[in-house]
Amino acid sequence: MAAEGQLRQRRVGTVVSNRSDKTIAVQVEAIRRHPLYRKPVRIRSKVLAHDADNACDVGDVVEIVSSRPYSRRKRWRLTRIVNRATLTEEEQAAVAAASEAANVVDAEPEVEEVEETIDETTVASDDAGAAVAVDATEDESR
Repeated sequence: MAAEGQLRQRRVGTVVSNRSDKTIAVQVEAIRRHPLYRKPVRIRSKVLAHDADNACDVGDVVEIVSSRPYSRRKRWRLTRIVNRATLTEEEQAAVAAASEAANVVDAEPEVEEVEETIDETTVASDDAGAAVAVDATEDESR
C-alpha cells in the first residue's frame, strides 16, 4: 500500500493574501489543453490553505497538500515555503496599507451639527392642523 503522503494531492502556488489568522489564499496555475481548439490554456484557481504558524507573506511561493476540512472553504494545508517573496519597499507599503484597511473597523461617521438659521418666516398651524407660513414682521404687528 502507498504511503500516506503519496495519496494526497500536492500543488505549488503563490500566496495572494494572508489577511486572515492562520489562513492563506494561494493562487495555483495549471496548463491544460483546450478541449476543442487543443491550444494550451492557463487555468488559475484560488484556494484557501491552513498556515498554523502564520509564516507566509504575500508573494511567497508555497507547496500545499490536500487535507481534512478545516472550515467551509479551507481544504488545503501548507507543507513548506518554496521561495520567499522579495518585495520592493513600495510593494511592502501597499501590502501593509491594504492589511490595515482590512483590519480597521468602520467607525460611525461624524455627524456635523447643523446650525439652525431662523429667518424672518415662522411656521404656525391653523385650526385644521395645516402648517401656514407667516411673515414675522406681520406677526409682530398683530
